[in-house]
Amino acid sequence: MKHIRVFAPGTVANLGCGFDVMGLTLDGVGDLLEIGAEEGAEGLEIRNLSGMNLPENIEENVITPALRAMLAAYGRPVRIEVTMLEKIAPGSGIGSSAASSAAAVYRPFSGKELVEFAMMGEALIGGTPHADNVGPAVLGGVVLIRGYKPFDIVRLPVPDNFFYAVAHPAIVVSTKDAREVLPREIPLSKA
Repeated sequence: MKHIRVFAPGTVANLGCGFDVMGLTLDGVGDLLEIGAEEGAEGLEIRNLSGMNLPENIEENVITPALRAMLAAYGRPVRIEVTMLEKIAPGSGIGSSAASSAAAVYRPFSGKELVEFAMMGEALIGGTPHADNVGPAVLGGVVLIRGYKPFDIVRLPVPDNFFYAVAHPAIVVSTKDAREVLPREIPLSKA
C-alpha cells in the first residue's frame, strides 16, 4: 500500500453577496491526513487520531462521499485507508468539512474535477453540493464560482500585499443550521 500525507487549508466563504459564490484559503490552519491506497482491492477505512470528536460511522464522515465520487470516476478497484492526523474543529466556520473533503481527493484528476468530488462531502453536511469552501481548499487562493449548472469555477489573482484577518469566537454553528435561517421566500439557489 502506498501512503501520502496531504494538507488542506482552512477556508472562509460566502464573501460578498450571495451564498456559495466565493471563498479563500487561510494560512496556518487546516487538516492533515495520511492516505494509503492499494490498487486491485476494495474498501474504505477512516481512523481519527486528531483528538477531535468525529463520527465513528464512515457513512457520516464527509470524506466518504468525496472519496466514493473520486473512485467512481477512477473506475478501478482501490482500497483506501485514511488517518486524520490534524483536524479543524467541526462547526468552527473555517471550512472544517471542506478541508477533510479536499484533502481526501487527489490525482490523477484536474483541479476542477477534484473540487466536484469534494463537493459531495459538503453535500453530506450542508444538504447541497457547494464549492465556496472546497474550491479554495483544493485550488488555493481566492476562488469565484460563476455557476453550478454547469459547474464553473475560477481562481482569482491575489495581490502580494493581500491580508485577511479572522476573529474566531468559541461557538459552533453547523452549515445545515446556518442555512435553515434563510427565509423560505428566498430559495437558497437564488440567494
